Amino acid sequence: MSAGVQRRLLGQCLRDLRLEAKLPVKTAAAALELVETKVWRIETGQTTVRGLDVQAMCALYGAPPGLTQALAGLARYPKPECWWHTQGEAVLGGFDVYAKLEEQACELRGYEPARVPALLRTADYARALITASYPAAGGGDRSAGARVPGPADAGEGHGRIAGCRR
Repeated sequence: MSAGVQRRLLGQCLRDLRLEAKLPVKTAAAALELVETKVWRIETGQTTVRGLDVQAMCALYGAPPGLTQALAGLARYPKPECWWHTQGEAVLGGFDVYAKLEEQACELRGYEPARVPALLRTADYARALITASYPAAGGGDRSAGARVPGPADAGEGHGRIAGCRR
């Protein structure tokens, strides 16, 4: 389990406990002597949290001791070694920044300027394209009924990564 997944799992559990206790973020933050944004970032897994903070949050939310101990342990759990750390000299020094970004990605986007979406692959579009590209062709109707060839639509050049909840 990656460190990001661990943080999100822990944050979701803490948020569920807070909601079960019917405490708004503002009240919880004041009782924990934290700013509201810190509580929000912990609950969304955007920041790390210390085991002591998890224990304080669980005590405030009325969590059972076994769950408190498990969540505090999750906060103290060592970060797993990522695949690029095992590659040693084969991976360049600054690569870890990009690998961490890729690990946390939920969406892939691509820019394909030559790709024509299916809705535009019509006879009128083909005629306009041919006329603009080859003015000497005279815009003949030879290809008027033809559809502009292109790949089947795959979601406008980007797609969700399976299992991502963002």
